[in-house]
Amino acid sequence: MNEAQINAIVEAVVRRVSSDLNKAPSLGGKAPAIITRRAGVFDDLDSAADAAVKAQEQWVALDVEVRERCIEAMRQCTRDNVNQLATMAVEETKLGNVKDKIVKNLLCANKTPGMELLKPQAWTGDHGLMLLERAPFGVIGAITPTTNATETIINNGIAMVAGGNSVVFNVHPTAKGCANWFVQKLNESIMAAGGPANLLCSIANPTIESAGALMKHPKIRLIVVTGGPAVVK
Repeated sequence: MNEAQINAIVEAVVRRVSSDLNKAPSLGGKAPAIITRRAGVFDDLDSAADAAVKAQEQWVALDVEVRERCIEAMRQCTRDNVNQLATMAVEETKLGNVKDKIVKNLLCANKTPGMELLKPQAWTGDHGLMLLERAPFGVIGAITPTTNATETIINNGIAMVAGGNSVVFNVHPTAKGCANWFVQKLNESIMAAGGPANLLCSIANPTIESAGALMKHPKIRLIVVTGGPAVVK
């Protein structure tokens, strides 16, 4: 099958789906959204790492102004979804309470440093001039806890992408629902602001084994771990 035949099949499927939607009962004048995948959430580590590598290469090629806009979009995404984030985390992990989690998510969204800490610095003197510009690591592997599940996602996410990195999260298995949902929402906000797809990646069904594999993965340049004694072991 050649490329022209493939394109013809795709166009036919799109026309058929569009026709079916037009025949469906009205929902306020808008057709229901079709979700084909969860942005940034992958079934396996290798796929997540490959996507993160591609996203990071695109990310560092963008203007700093785009990076700043995407980080602000991440902050606003948290504010817009904070009630749902807090509720989902409490229901899934059985830890904490909604009121406190709202406060902590907003604190991380509003106060985690972004581009403001990464301004170039220059010094001059009798012996010449020095320019300091910080460079990214590349892809960061982040292991996150069941306590502060979504708070850690936004804190790590802002700090890491501000530095020009992409992230692969291995979230705690008992918080995978709320954490992976948040990764998806953050990716959607980044793309809407002009950033690349899959800047934040995560594993759909994380395990201790996937965390160990993440720590040793050849495409991951830096490991950041948040958690207690069990993670150390």
